[in-house]
Amino acid sequence: MKLKYKNSNELIKIATTFAEEDKPFASARVWKMVVAKDPSPYPIVQCVEQMRLSGDYTTAEQLLGEIPMDKLPDEGKSLIYLRYGSLYEDQGRIDEAITAYRNCIDAFVEETYPFILLANLLSQQSKLDEVEQVLTTALEQKEGSFDEVYYHLAVNAARQNDFKKALEYINKCLEIDPDFPPAHIFKEDFETVLKFK
Repeated sequence: MKLKYKNSNELIKIATTFAEEDKPFASARVWKMVVAKDPSPYPIVQCVEQMRLSGDYTTAEQLLGEIPMDKLPDEGKSLIYLRYGSLYEDQGRIDEAITAYRNCIDAFVEETYPFILLANLLSQQSKLDEVEQVLTTALEQKEGSFDEVYYHLAVNAARQNDFKKALEYINKCLEIDPDFPPAHIFKEDFETVLKFK
């Protein structure tokens, strides 16, 4: 089958199939053909994600740089910054990833995911007060993994030796998802610590 003669919709189906089969290199090659036919943000973002997954960071970053950010709606800008953040984080470029995630949030966000990504990086840098601010703001969003936000708030409070607050957060996490995997272990640990205080 010669892919270069396929129309964009057929190519998108092929690229998506490769992605679902966990073949990011093949998916990225097909997405590049889609981008050649339609250089709009959606195919570029899909191509970039598959390039990132296959480890082709340089090309992915160059492709993102070709998107005219000033012509995108705020939601589009937010998505592009999110992709930059993922690219930078995968390469260990943490300060750039933090800036990209902040830009993502500033552009337009209604769900918790970018806040969690930002908080995780700030936590790695032991910026625990900032982590709490970011996660607290995440709770104001319209949708997302609020159980995960409370879990991260609990871990952050525990890192600050505030086990009472950590237990409150972990209980809120468990109210949302009683089966949240690590929450039960942390809850027992926090309760044990509080018994000896």
